[in-house]
Amino acid sequence: MARITVKHCLICEDSRREPNSKVTLLGFYGVAPDVTILVFAFGRPIPRLEFFVIGEVDATGEVPFTPEIRDETGRVIAGFPESAKVPVTAAGEIQLGVVFQNIVFQEPGTYTFWLGSEGASVYETVFRLAHPPPGVTPT
Repeated sequence: MARITVKHCLICEDSRREPNSKVTLLGFYGVAPDVTILVFAFGRPIPRLEFFVIGEVDATGEVPFTPEIRDETGRVIAGFPESAKVPVTAAGEIQLGVVFQNIVFQEPGTYTFWLGSEGASVYETVFRLAHPPPGVTPT
């Protein structure tokens, strides 16, 4: 079993791989756990939400990951039906973009992003969803 250590989790709308080992983050919300996302219409889908995970892995080959988003009661509100297998060619740093599409959050609150591998918990962090303050409109 691969040992995975997560150092950072950045939350954004999307990411794009660039030449020379660079990544462009699009729609950057912040670094978990210090993230509050303003939601203008609870009960409607958020098109994309990405958790860009930076860490280390001590194995090579296909490393399985199982991501979930949980509400305050621990109920899974979004996840992958089966583990995603990430090819790791050399032990060391790993960058993993976990994208959820069309997630529906019913209410403001604190949510948990959980990442597992081979049945074990690897990492979890929280983020918040809130109504925007009065006078703030979507752009």
